[in-house]
Amino acid sequence: MARANPEEDGFSVARALTFLAAMRSGKADEEEVLATGREALEVARTLGDPFSIAVAQERVGTSLRRMGRYEEALAVIDEAVRTLQDLDARWELASVLGERGMIRRFRGQPDEASRDLRASLATLRQLKDRSLIPWVVRQLVEAMLDLGDLEGARKLAAESEAELRTDEPGSRSDPLLIEGLMALAEGDRERALDRWLQVLEIERERAVPNDVAGHVWLVGRVFGVDAAGGAQIVEEARKRLEDVHWVGLLESPDRVLARGEG
Repeated sequence: MARANPEEDGFSVARALTFLAAMRSGKADEEEVLATGREALEVARTLGDPFSIAVAQERVGTSLRRMGRYEEALAVIDEAVRTLQDLDARWELASVLGERGMIRRFRGQPDEASRDLRASLATLRQLKDRSLIPWVVRQLVEAMLDLGDLEGARKLAAESEAELRTDEPGSRSDPLLIEGLMALAEGDRERALDRWLQVLEIERERAVPNDVAGHVWLVGRVFGVDAAGGAQIVEEARKRLEDVHWVGLLESPDRVLARGEG
């Protein structure tokens, strides 16, 4: 519809492509999603609109992060951060800071990740926006666990409990994941597995196959293949993540295991 507009509304085309990429991610090969995001970015650059460029850059950066291309992801996200700071686009800046925090965490920079995630969370709380808070809190909890700050992670989870109650389909798993992460860090594998299996049930209801594969793979690697339904199911999940180039989730169990348990 945007392309059919006789007035050639480049802004609408760029935004439509950005949303299309976001909607396809999780169900398609991320290389295809990245191509759509780059098309959105190209249209936005032709249009010359800084806001559209920054939003498309976040989409591109997210795809690169999912594909494990962290250096490229950080470069494009850094540019988006600078633009959104200049524009004072606070919600979008909070979102992209959350993304940069996640990338930095995956690059083994938990201190820098924590700074970005705290800044993102502070802005979201000021804006009273609840849609992104569960995701950002989970990322910050993981960064604190990476730093070995179990007490700080426990305190953050407790003080954020009311904010984590959400009916947003994409956020229902986050409170359970936080509980699972804390339980595992505290050495309570039974409770941790229970929370991850609840997450797996939720994600199967959402029918986003890449996310489902990521959780099956993590459960199989962290708790054993029987907990995830058997070796064949775990192997199918691994193959799915490889086929769609979701390297970040393939690496996720190793990051969890590297923390050890209490």
